[in-house]
Amino acid sequence: MAASVRAVILLALAPTCAVASFTSFTSGASCEANGAGSITTLADCSAAAAALGLSDTTATDDLRDGSRNFPTYCYFTAKFGGVKFNSAGTNLGGCGVYDTCICWV
Repeated sequence: MAASVRAVILLALAPTCAVASFTSFTSGASCEANGAGSITTLADCSAAAAALGLSDTTATDDLRDGSRNFPTYCYFTAKFGGVKFNSAGTNLGGCGVYDTCICWV
């Protein structure tokens, strides 16, 4: 009987698994301006690209700091092809047709 009680307790304490949800925006100043959250890690940026079915699913650092031409954090750039990640979080550009912001929902 002790074994079955232990199993119930373990099940009750097991963490719940949350399913990550992502979205993208082609307008607005940022993810937050669109009511979403910024993706702040390279790994999560790649996971979001895969979940959204983008043609490129491997995010690479954009190596930019304070660029007015590109969004902050995770974005897909049609102009330069691929998923980019602004690890500094300092870019000042907004979401657009050529630079799609990828965000948490």
